[in-house]
Amino acid sequence: MAEKKIFFMHMPKCAGSSIYDLFSSHYKVLGFAETFLPDIAALREATGEIDFVGGHIRIHDMMQIVGSDPNYRCFTIMRDPVEQLASHLCWIKRYNLDERRNDYGQLDLFTRRLVDELKLVDFADPGHLDHFLTHLPAKGLIYFDNMQSRYLLNEHRSEWKEWQPVTLNLTHHILENLSRFEFVGHMSRPERTLEMVRSRFFPQSDAISLPVTNVNTLEEKIDTGNPMIVDVLKKRLNVDLWLSREILHRIDNSQY
Repeated sequence: MAEKKIFFMHMPKCAGSSIYDLFSSHYKVLGFAETFLPDIAALREATGEIDFVGGHIRIHDMMQIVGSDPNYRCFTIMRDPVEQLASHLCWIKRYNLDERRNDYGQLDLFTRRLVDELKLVDFADPGHLDHFLTHLPAKGLIYFDNMQSRYLLNEHRSEWKEWQPVTLNLTHHILENLSRFEFVGHMSRPERTLEMVRSRFFPQSDAISLPVTNVNTLEEKIDTGNPMIVDVLKKRLNVDLWLSREILHRIDNSQY
C-alpha cells in the first residue's frame, strides 16, 4: 500500500492509458473510475485498498472523491490543444467502424447522434470540419469545445454551465482549481513531465518511460500540419490555448 493515495485526472487523449500502464507495474491501480460515478460511496469502497485512482473525472467529482483528504496526491497531464482536439474527433468518429458497433450501441442517444453526424464529415476538407465545429449541439460542446479547460471548471461554483461554450472570463476559476494539483504535466514537455512523475512517485528509479498504448484505430486522420485545418480547430480552443501556455510557463520556470 502506498504511503499516500494518488489521484490522476485523465483528460481524454492526453496519454492517460499510458499512465495507467506505467503505474500498474508499481501500484494497485483503479483506472477509468468514472464508471462508478455518480455513486461516490461505491467508488470510495472500491478504492479502499487501491493506491492509484484515475479516470475521466472532472474537478467537481474529483473533489467529491478526494475532498480535503491530505492522503491524496493529485496530478494531471495536458496536451497541445490542437493535437488533443484532432485526436478526440478521430476517437469519437471511430464508433462508426463496423468493429465498434457494439460499443456504439452502449452510447447514450445524444452521443450516438453526434457520432452519426461525424460520419458525414470529411476531415480533409476544412469547410466540412468548420461547418461541423461551428454548429455543435450541446453534447458536441461538451466533447469538443475547450475540453481540457472543461475538466478544470466546476459548474456548481461558477456562472458557467456544461452545455455552454467556455470563454476567457472563466480563467480565474480554472486558475483556482489548478491549485488542487501537486503538478500538471504537458505532453509537449515529455522529458520534464516524466521527471516530475518519477521524482514524486518512482523515487527509487533512475528513469521511467511511458508505454505507447491506446493508439487511435481510425485510419482517417486530421492533418494538423495544414494551416487552414489548424485555424478551424482553434475556433474551439481559445481557452485551452491560454491554459496550455500557462502550464508550459509553469513547467519551463520550474514552478512544479
